[in-house]
Amino acid sequence: QIKFVIDERLRGKGYKRKDVLCKLKSLLSDDEALGYAEYVIKWEQIPIDKRSHLMRERQEHFQKQRIENSMGSSEPTPKQISYLRSLGCTITPTSRLHASNLIEKYKSL
Repeated sequence: QIKFVIDERLRGKGYKRKDVLCKLKSLLSDDEALGYAEYVIKWEQIPIDKRSHLMRERQEHFQKQRIENSMGSSEPTPKQISYLRSLGCTITPTSRLHASNLIEKYKSL
């Protein structure tokens, strides 16, 4: 579909930047590049409100992932350890993320 559109524009007389289209066509010979171009076209066809919603979901997902990665590599805070002890937890957490998960678990008991 993309190559067809490029070929149509190359055959037409009104398009002035045929050099760009030729370069683009040569780059799209790679299956991965062609797949990405098709993905972009499909993405652009999604209504803007739906795209905005999907982008917010992605941002939330990756933000949560960054926080978890950060917490997973940080030492638990003294406040977390103290709170866990007050909840009756005898496990020593290995990270802030581990402590956070333990807190949630012990709070629900």
